Amino acid sequence: MGDGSFERAMQHEQAMRNLQAELEYLPIKMLSPKIAKDGDSWFCLLGEDIQSGIVGWGDNPNNAILAFGYALHEKDGSAVK
Repeated sequence: MGDGSFERAMQHEQAMRNLQAELEYLPIKMLSPKIAKDGDSWFCLLGEDIQSGIVGWGDNPNNAILAFGYALHEKDGSAVK
């Protein structure tokens, strides 16, 4: 098995992980939502306020960003026009 297939498979797997990470943060790059701390929690907000906007909460900025991405997808893309 000295043909390098294992190494290529590992490189491909890493490339797929990198692509997944880029896709998770794409809404942040495109929409530039507000990221801030509220008490012990962090939030990522697109809109005027948390009642009417799209918001993701987390115990750190990264988790708030990921939750924002999920919240954005739950809106069926209606926030992206």
